[in-house]
Amino acid sequence: MKTYHIFGRKAYAEPLTFVQQIQAETEKDLDQAVDALKREPDWVELVAIAESDMIEVLFEGAEA
Repeated sequence: MKTYHIFGRKAYAEPLTFVQQIQAETEKDLDQAVDALKREPDWVELVAIAESDMIEVLFEGAEA
């Protein structure tokens, strides 16, 4: 099972913002899970990024 982070925008001039997190085993499962979001007429773009492919570029949390 993979975890995906869904980002979207409702106008091309807006930045992508986090929408929700989805867990899916296959791309078909991911497509089915995102279908509810696709029904919202305001989205002009939705992007799914696998959590395993994300690269942290800035982290200002407490040191371990």
